Amino acid sequence: MSEACDGVLPWIKPGWVGVEIGTAGGDSALALLEHGARFLYLIDPWEGQDWWNAHAVLLKKLEKHQDRFAMLRMQSDQAAPFIPMVDFVWVDGDHRYENVASDLAYYWKKVRVGGVMCGHDYTGGASEGVKRAVDEFARDRARKVYTRQSPYVHEYILCWIIPKVI
Repeated sequence: MSEACDGVLPWIKPGWVGVEIGTAGGDSALALLEHGARFLYLIDPWEGQDWWNAHAVLLKKLEKHQDRFAMLRMQSDQAAPFIPMVDFVWVDGDHRYENVASDLAYYWKKVRVGGVMCGHDYTGGASEGVKRAVDEFARDRARKVYTRQSPYVHEYILCWIIPKVI
């Protein structure tokens, strides 16, 4: 089970289609697929990593779900035009304010009403940019930000969830 996204799994219904921004080694992707995501778009440029090795490790980790995901090796803003409407978006890419704000802006319009936008690192460590971007985004749209703790992560690191309701 992923240490990152466990706190949001109760908000994500089995059978939903989603996007993961910031796949890295695939732990959250695996947790989302095993939770029952019907299909998952994995977006990550895998910059600064040995792509072939990272790709092989990721494919091995997700091999039993090979028909339920697509990998897009690009920046999230470049991938947005290729993404259809989805039920959820998990944001755990570049944690700098500008990048999180950009991800929220590009992908909120991809989430169906009744779905959720969620992510990791709302608090703790290098999360100042995440929290600021999420709070501003929610405030500007009169949305509530819910937070959840994963049982596997330090108590000061929270996940965030913004439901898309009418």
